[in-house]
Amino acid sequence: MDSWSAWPPKEEDSSSIAAGQKGGKDWLFNPGKDRPSIPGNARPAHPMERSTFGKQERIRKRRDYLTVYQQGIRDHSGHFTCLTCRNLSGKRRLGITVGKKVGKAVKRNRIKRIIREFYRVHKQRLPASLDIVIMAKPQVNMLTNHEIRRALERLFDRIKDE
Repeated sequence: MDSWSAWPPKEEDSSSIAAGQKGGKDWLFNPGKDRPSIPGNARPAHPMERSTFGKQERIRKRRDYLTVYQQGIRDHSGHFTCLTCRNLSGKRRLGITVGKKVGKAVKRNRIKRIIREFYRVHKQRLPASLDIVIMAKPQVNMLTNHEIRRALERLFDRIKDE
């Protein structure tokens, strides 16, 4: 019964916790000078360019897709068709088309994830002000992730040379 005598905490104990002192959990959520360093949160010695894939880097509107389909230059590989078209926005943008002939939703989404990640990592190799639409052919669902990345690498090399 002695252990229950400490519950509930005394008034002065709860006020020190509410004030954000190290006795409570609140100091974990409020960053400050006295916050201990957490492993893995170290900043790199030199700032790297951000490799994100935000909304401004995506082709999202139907009219933009239609513009690329009508005015773009087509390049075919065994598993992908790539359309490239210059844009006026000054940013490179990516659109992905994976039809139902590729497979069910799980397979289509897997292909799209691999393409998005490959683009995110390798987009600096491509020229700016370029809209790119990558269309997957039905045979792509038979490939492994590594084989898809190799096919995309060859495709991006041809886009870069144009």
